Amino acid sequence: MPNDTPLMKPTMPRAPSQLAPLWDWLGCQLHHPQGIGGAWIGRAMALANAQPNHLAIQALGLRPGDQVLELGFGPGLALRHMQQRWDAHFVGVDPSHAMLRQAENRNRRALAAGRMRLHQSDLGTLERLGYGPASFDRILGVNVAYFFSPGGTEFPALHRLLKPGGRLVLFVTDRETMQHWRFAQGAHHHLWSASALRQALELAGFASGDVHINHCNLPLGIKGLLAVAELPVADDVAPLNLKRRYRD
Repeated sequence: MPNDTPLMKPTMPRAPSQLAPLWDWLGCQLHHPQGIGGAWIGRAMALANAQPNHLAIQALGLRPGDQVLELGFGPGLALRHMQQRWDAHFVGVDPSHAMLRQAENRNRRALAAGRMRLHQSDLGTLERLGYGPASFDRILGVNVAYFFSPGGTEFPALHRLLKPGGRLVLFVTDRETMQHWRFAQGAHHHLWSASALRQALELAGFASGDVHINHCNLPLGIKGLLAVAELPVADDVAPLNLKRRYRD
């Protein structure tokens, strides 16, 4: 990804506050939950991500037999929802040990049955774990793109991991909303607009016509962005068409 094409715009500095250490701690915990605080953050994530998870899973269009990757699975609720409803195979990666334990507790049957594998790792280590190019039919990431590296190297990696005809779904809270949240003002979060998210996906290799951004209105006036990106399918497979459902 070119270094001269900024994808993540810096936020405006705010006046110092006595609560600044608290906001910084919260931002750090959201990035990498750990300890007792991380356990509580996981419970909060389960509530806050309920509707984003629902919207993103709906957009995935899961099919029986799909190989599915969830990036940053958190407390494991999206994985539980999917494995209970679709006969597919699931892989999850999350760097937090606290989140790994919560996700394991919520998905014991699928893990025991061999339908799910969970790894305490990040996207960069997937290849060393045995997942090479074109490993997944569907990839899901809900409220994780804030924590991608400044160069956005995760986007090309996600493109490589998709099979032909595969679909990537990312949900983020719109920059328009997040710029007002103190915990998101530190170095732990990168904020996204619709145009920056589209640009990142196109630079990663997704064709412009295969990237669709849906603007979502959530409770409490929160604005979200649901990005759906697809790879071209083989000649003998009918293409998936999301243009009527997801419009920029």
